[in-house]
Amino acid sequence: MTRLLAGGEPFLISGDRIGCLSTPLEMPRNGRTLLARPLSRLARYVPKGDPDRHDPAAARGHVTYPVYPTRAVAELRDLIGDVRQILPKVSVPLLIIQVRGDETVPPDSMAVILEQAGSTNKETLWLEDSGHVITHDLQREEVFAATSGFIARTLGAPA
Repeated sequence: MTRLLAGGEPFLISGDRIGCLSTPLEMPRNGRTLLARPLSRLARYVPKGDPDRHDPAAARGHVTYPVYPTRAVAELRDLIGDVRQILPKVSVPLLIIQVRGDETVPPDSMAVILEQAGSTNKETLWLEDSGHVITHDLQREEVFAATSGFIARTLGAPA
């Protein structure tokens, strides 16, 4: 999603690869998400729920805000729509890592990426014992190993 924000057709760059870590391509279809933009004029922030971290040590060191900007929900919804339009053009190797019990990203997001992305080289990893911030939770070493292995494989270098 960040690459899209850089402008142009970012996924068509030769020799590139993409890692999708806890990437949302689905959002709850309820009044709050559908009306987020007009609601943001009335309520600038909404409280966050309890974090879904599994590693107590990581939770102690994690700095976060207690609220979400309401406008950000609308912007994320728009960005997801833009990414969905570009996915069929993605031809570079993809690594998709997601947590089955992620309370932030619906599990359907991985299926959407797999189904809609144009790449023929797609690797997946489901995590079972982490929360949404997978690079800062119990299975982070597995995430790091999978990511470095993916980069090495797609560069043709030894892992």
